[in-house]
Amino acid sequence: MGNTGFLKIKLMGVERKPIHDQVGVKFFQPDNRQIGNSHVISFPSAQLFELPAFPQVGNIRLDIAPSRYRDFQTSILMLPGTSPVEKEYRVVRDPETWKAKFVKWMELPPEFDLLKEVLKNSPSVQLVQKGSSSNLGLVTGDTFDGLNDTDARLAKTALLNLYYKMREPIEPTLDQPAWFSFVQQILTLGRERFVAVVRDDMWAEVNRSIKLFGNIYQPADPSLHRKNIPGDLRILEMISLKSFEAHANLQLTLSRVEDHQGGRQTILDADLDENGKALAHFFDLLKHIFNGGTHPYDIHEFLVMTNSGIQLGYKLA
Repeated sequence: MGNTGFLKIKLMGVERKPIHDQVGVKFFQPDNRQIGNSHVISFPSAQLFELPAFPQVGNIRLDIAPSRYRDFQTSILMLPGTSPVEKEYRVVRDPETWKAKFVKWMELPPEFDLLKEVLKNSPSVQLVQKGSSSNLGLVTGDTFDGLNDTDARLAKTALLNLYYKMREPIEPTLDQPAWFSFVQQILTLGRERFVAVVRDDMWAEVNRSIKLFGNIYQPADPSLHRKNIPGDLRILEMISLKSFEAHANLQLTLSRVEDHQGGRQTILDADLDENGKALAHFFDLLKHIFNGGTHPYDIHEFLVMTNSGIQLGYKLA
């Protein structure tokens, strides 16, 4: 007669709090033969399962399918048939089932003063989505609060994610300015990036950071970012750096440009990348990989995962 083992599982969100969700759970042997029946469980209660254990069944894995989080497969584990095995898994939100709830313009804390000043100096912000654009005008006050359709909401979320990353010091242990302190005027917003006019001395700072802070930044290929520069500007030269984080890494691409009148400016294309492999590694093996480009709600998950209690200017609900 085979042994019986007990497996107790807990599911936690990126905030390290138990999730509240209906979750499908299936058990498989490594050869993909299912063990027993499928289960639909109401979390957050930790769930205890009775399963065939070693040597009747050697190793098992779980397929976990929450209704509001991404499906994933666990790594292989063994039930010894002696003491119960306890496992805690972190889960990441499914962006399609959540929506950003923003802090009102007048209620943003002092940490957002720099962003507000830049937006006040940006009279004609363009919202870019799916190959087209629309003019949002001055994105302050009621206009800022009113960005609530899908494309505008995602672009606003992306801006707030980037602002959080770019208000950190260039090098954390030194007394240095934040990357966002170079930004003068926002030109375009999208679900992955913003494009802005920046101070010309940011060019030298990017070069300096690549050379001096090689443990934080690496040079990156700027060529894919040419299409993000407004078409009425002629690009003279480009440079790009990317931070080394495994997830939510910052890429800053600068272009020296010239307009039709011969005036020159420095343009920044700033974006954050989720790293699908890093995400799958941290959350075991995600079954639904990203599509449609970087989603700002996935970036939210990375930022909150590594920086608990942060102020992003919004929450997902």
